[in-house]
Amino acid sequence: MKAIILICILFTFLLISSPLIAARELAAYKGVTRGTKNPKNPAVPCGRGKRYSSCLPKPPPPKCNSKYTRGCKP
Repeated sequence: MKAIILICILFTFLLISSPLIAARELAAYKGVTRGTKNPKNPAVPCGRGKRYSSCLPKPPPPKCNSKYTRGCKP
């Protein structure tokens, strides 16, 4: 019975202390990055008012696993 109580106490200690340790590490982290090389240029050259999806490259063509698949170029 004592072993079960001890295991429960240790388990609750681990559940409580782990998030506190992680929160302390995240709070100590200084999330400052250095400046960009071109601060006046936008990160994505879509233009103002355009959708972001129009700037993404086209997806690669599907891979041909079989020579009998239609629409695939080997």
